This record gives sequence, C-alpha cells and structure tokens, in this order.
Amino acid sequence: EISCSLVGSEMCIRDRAKAVAATIDEVYERTGKNSILVTHSQGGGPGWTAVQYTDHIAAIVAIEPGGAPGANSEDFKTVLEKNIPVTMYFGDYIDNGDPAIQATMMWQAMRQACYDFRDAYNEQGGNCTVVNLPQEGITGNDHFMFQDLNNDVIADHIENAGVPALRRRSNISGNFTHLCIHRIEQPRQVADDSVDQNALKPFLQPINNQKAAPPFPRRPRSG
Repeated sequence: EISCSLVGSEMCIRDRAKAVAATIDEVYERTGKNSILVTHSQGGGPGWTAVQYTDHIAAIVAIEPGGAPGANSEDFKTVLEKNIPVTMYFGDYIDNGDPAIQATMMWQAMRQACYDFRDAYNEQGGNCTVVNLPQEGITGNDHFMFQDLNNDVIADHIENAGVPALRRRSNISGNFTHLCIHRIEQPRQVADDSVDQNALKPFLQPINNQKAAPPFPRRPRSG
C-alpha cells in the first residue's frame, strides 16, 4: 500500500508511478505480455509517469484523465520516445454541463489539455485519439463510466476502437469485468488475452459484491 501526505504532489505521483510500473513488469515477467494500462481521473498522473519506469506498456487508455502532460514535459517525451499509442475517453455532461457549476468549466479545461496533448503528440509522429462518447452516439455516461449501466458498450468501444490492436475472442464477453487483472496462480501462466491485463478490478469489486442489485442489461450478440 502506498500513502502520500500530499495527494497529487510530485513525490506522490512518482511513488505511485513506480508501483504501477513494478506491477506491469511483474505481469510481463509472469506472462511474457506487455500491458494495456487503463487509468482513470487523478490516476492518470501516475499513469503517464509510469512510462518512465517500465518498457512493458503496450498502450494507454485514459478514462477522463485530469489533464495530460505538456509537450515539454518528461512524461510527454518518454511516452513519445517509446511510441505508445494513447486513447482518452470523455463522457457526457462536459459540453452540455451547467456553466453555473464550477466542475463544468474545470472539465472543459482538462479535456482541452488532452486535445493539446493529442495535437502535439500526433504532430511528432505519435498515435493519440481523444474519444468524446456523445459524438460517437453514446450518451448519458458520467465520470465513472465503467460503473454505468452501459459499461458493456464502453468496453466494446475500447476493445474495438480505442485499442484497435485487440481483437475480440470468443471467451471475452464484452463487459468491464473482463477488463481486469486475472489472478496468476503459477509463474509464466499466460492470461487469456492481453486485454485481461488491465487494472479495473478494484473499481468493479463493489459492484460484483452487490448481489441484490439488478444485473446490467446486456445487448444480444450475434455469432
């Protein structure tokens, strides 16, 4: 467990980044696979910095990150040097948020920082996409889109559009419970798919424990 006296401080971010990198290195050591690093909100900060401490990040999926590195920062330069594909996701209530609510302008500014990252990154040969879900026809998602009722739709988008290198397998059901680290029982045990190396399980456990809650609706699947 890592605790920091000042959440968001430089020391705190680096400590957390090193912990993330160490976990990714262990996944690689045990499976031989690089990881798709999924970050969320303030966790985006350590995610960017973790790239400085591991060579085993295949791609970054940032879910409503609280901003992105500036083009002159070490984080930006390292992500670019390692040629890591980046996809960022933003939900609803940003463009159409109440301007009287301070958070609306705050999120518009943080998303703009991500647009600036995308433009600078792509201009220098990188691969970055910023996905605004309402523009994709997916509406109603809040800051915790992986807990929303349409989380299977979001998971599908991430697998099929956000990370094009991933191709769905028959044993991947297409909801966020399958975007998590599976327990590795034996050294060198290979996970079913690289998508299983993502780190959303801590967010999903409270949902899975709510046995009395109604199940999430699932769209019918062809094939």
